[in-house]
Amino acid sequence: MTLSKAERFAAISRAHNKGLKILTLCEFAKVSLAGFYKWKKNKGCKELRDADSVKLVRDIADKFNNKVGIRRISMKLRAMGVVMNTKKILRIKNEYNIVTKIRKRRPGVISLIKNKEHRIAPNLLGQNFNIGCPDKVYCTDITYLFYRGGIGYLSATKDISTREIVAHHISCGLGMDAGSESIADMLSKRNLKGVIIHSDQGVHYTHPEYIKMLTKYGVIQSMSRKGVCLDNAPIESFFGHMKDEAEYSNCASLAELRQEIDKYIRFYNNERSQWDLKKMPPARYREHLLSLTPN
Repeated sequence: MTLSKAERFAAISRAHNKGLKILTLCEFAKVSLAGFYKWKKNKGCKELRDADSVKLVRDIADKFNNKVGIRRISMKLRAMGVVMNTKKILRIKNEYNIVTKIRKRRPGVISLIKNKEHRIAPNLLGQNFNIGCPDKVYCTDITYLFYRGGIGYLSATKDISTREIVAHHISCGLGMDAGSESIADMLSKRNLKGVIIHSDQGVHYTHPEYIKMLTKYGVIQSMSRKGVCLDNAPIESFFGHMKDEAEYSNCASLAELRQEIDKYIRFYNNERSQWDLKKMPPARYREHLLSLTPN
């Protein structure tokens, strides 16, 4: 493989730092001495020009324990009054070795035994998550949380249009109230008649008591197809980001776990800007959508 001139200059610079003579290295690499010094001067100027930008990007990455991608960095900078496009951020990350973690898929299917009384609802969404108005379609699910004190189970409900977490509850077991307690509390406090709540076909959502509760409040039930996790992608996406970003694994008790998850959800709803929400956090995007709705 033939090295480019810039790569040869970089190799010369590394070798020179180890004590070899520049002239000898330039002759060996078949480049001119003047060309090397010109490259070195331009490289130094570039690093000087990049210095402020590198510090900004590195500070944001450090603040969030390197759990931010280029889009979130761009949005954080914009909130600080600094406009920096994603291509420049990616270049800075690569050239100055600012490493950020990539979120991995996390398997974990919660399943219990159903019986003949359990009923399946139709899939009313069909993976159409482009809902332009708040409080029209919610999605819900349960996930596990391994922490130092044991295992907790988080039930969360998300508004598909705003991506806001509108209800959540953490329990120490998978009793039937694990999936319904926070939803029941939300429905008792707000008039959500006609809203669609989408879930998978888990035992918590096919249970007669859960269906009875939704019927009582005039809520329409929708369910994913069996074995098609993408049908409930919005809530799965939230769980993935939360598990990567929330510092819950060292919690020593269920109370401490609840406190940490409550803190993260407040951050997620009110501070965590999202690229596809016009670079707004969910709560502000809700206000934006409502401002567009005629009175």
